[in-house]
Amino acid sequence: MKKLEIAKKVVATVAGLGAGSIATQVIKNNSAPTSKLQVVTMTVGMVALSGLVGVAASRYTEHEFDGAVESVKKLMADIKKEETLEA
Repeated sequence: MKKLEIAKKVVATVAGLGAGSIATQVIKNNSAPTSKLQVVTMTVGMVALSGLVGVAASRYTEHEFDGAVESVKKLMADIKKEETLEA
């Protein structure tokens, strides 16, 4: 695996875990279940929602990372082309 791919996976994983953790804390801090049924349903919902948020954040981050890499590659190619024309 290339260094850039490793960096992309690390950044996406951290973003996904962070977003999932934030979603979990928001739910925990803004809900007060009053029955065992509510505790169970809210816990299952919280796990599902935090997982969904984590996956979405990870995918978004990977997409943005790819866009940034392409922009840098294009910029480097333009600089190289300009240097060739000046020589």
